[in-house]
Amino acid sequence: MSRLAGRILCGGWCGALLVVACGKTTSGLTALGVVAGQSGESGGGGVGAVSGNGQSGGGHVSGGGGQVTDGGMPDAGGANSGAAGAGAAGTSSVMPCLMGDFPVRACDPSQQACGSACGNQCVDLSVDAVHCGACGVRCPAQAGCNAGSCGAEPDDFVAPLPGCLSLRLAEESGILYWSDLGHGVLGSRALSGGAVTTLASGLQLGVVQGPWSSLQGTYFPLTDPPPSAEIVVDAGTVFFVAASETVQQKDVPNFLCHNVDGQDVCAPDGPPTRRWVGAVGTSIFSVSTGAEPRALLPEKWAPGPSPVSSALGLEAPDLNPPIQAITLSLDSNTLYFAAGTRFYSIPSSGAVSAADVKEVGRTRGPEADFADALASDAEHFYYSTGDHVETFDFVAHCSAAEAAFPPTCPARISGSLYNPLLVERPHVQGHFLYFAESTNLWQADLSAGDLATTQHTQFAGALDQGTVTSVAVGDRLAYFAEAEGNSGWIERALLPPEGSAARPPEALARAQSSPSSLIVRGKSLYFATADCHIKHIEDALP
Repeated sequence: MSRLAGRILCGGWCGALLVVACGKTTSGLTALGVVAGQSGESGGGGVGAVSGNGQSGGGHVSGGGGQVTDGGMPDAGGANSGAAGAGAAGTSSVMPCLMGDFPVRACDPSQQACGSACGNQCVDLSVDAVHCGACGVRCPAQAGCNAGSCGAEPDDFVAPLPGCLSLRLAEESGILYWSDLGHGVLGSRALSGGAVTTLASGLQLGVVQGPWSSLQGTYFPLTDPPPSAEIVVDAGTVFFVAASETVQQKDVPNFLCHNVDGQDVCAPDGPPTRRWVGAVGTSIFSVSTGAEPRALLPEKWAPGPSPVSSALGLEAPDLNPPIQAITLSLDSNTLYFAAGTRFYSIPSSGAVSAADVKEVGRTRGPEADFADALASDAEHFYYSTGDHVETFDFVAHCSAAEAAFPPTCPARISGSLYNPLLVERPHVQGHFLYFAESTNLWQADLSAGDLATTQHTQFAGALDQGTVTSVAVGDRLAYFAEAEGNSGWIERALLPPEGSAARPPEALARAQSSPSSLIVRGKSLYFATADCHIKHIEDALP
């Protein structure tokens, strides 16, 4: 029998590599056993054998190991030979473990070994979509596995919209509305089905921007692809942010900066970079079915730059700051919006003069961040910035001194540090606020005395540890989208007190292209994807 050079890990022991058999072989060798050592020859002892642990059908360890027996000693003219250990016979097919393969291993009690006897994996049959309920039972490509059963795949609610760049969804009274950034379209369709309605076309929709870049002399969209600002629907009227130009890709110069005598000195560095630019929100419009879009805030009355954030370099000193987000008061009479680092209001019927545009607040810092998305209740805004979720009382306004450093107002929500849910508004339900922070979901109790110091509840984490892009809340469940390239997920988790971070979420759909803008009505879910689909799936789980 010939020997192969090298060593291999088998059964937790790294021995001289002869021929290792995983599973029962035609010669009756035991699972993970080793061929018996050769008789010692003059000048070199034989090599003893290590027995392996038998296994049955790709399952758990069952056989007992034999002992290692040394061959003849060097120079002894060995008459001794190594004896193979006796493991229980396996039942899997012939499968030699060669270099780079790993033999079957014991799994945690909650898992099952699936695959070949060599190179197998431990899986949870209750949730693994490739081994759902039993080894080798593969769910449909976009379906989840829960309690050992495959779910359904999502379907297209409307025909795909290639070239959309960004889709944002909203729902009211059984009608789904969306904005299509790439085509400049607002559309709608009844949840019960029927034809698609185009509310408006030829629009230049606004994009959520990051801070001003003084070197490049422009604002850049917050993410790539560029995210359009959210839309708001009330009584069949869609409110949206418009821009004076469309978003487009341009070659942008790069700079390398050095500090010289306390001053940054910058010079062009390398070839330019292709980036999205433009579509800065400059005005606010509304549109209803069968009517033309109507300007509620014309660009000429839009707020100018804040002297505070301009001095900090967040806003351009000679341009209006980008209008980022909008929301309506509970009585629908007032439209609130964020422009740069400040908040403003106008009548929801539209401003008739510049005097109708009223400043109502500023982000904390002083004015250290842009608000990316707004939610509101009777007295407060809730909004996300680059690092936090903050809440602002627009009845008892923060003064400039309170918002200055060290700031005491607006309040920051405990637990929201590090990449909270961007671009999409936090969700307010009762006296709780729900938001995502990177890969985790949080519930903030708004009845707590000091939201900045109160410890709120982390109640779920993304299955694949991808970034949570959208959250929608029902009576007992939170639904959320997880973006991980083309491997995104739609998941659900129980709300506290039933839900906790120790209890994993359930997967409703997988293999989605960066899903976002999640809408939930009863057991029906609707969401947008980065590859320009608006999809629907029913939650069939108990």
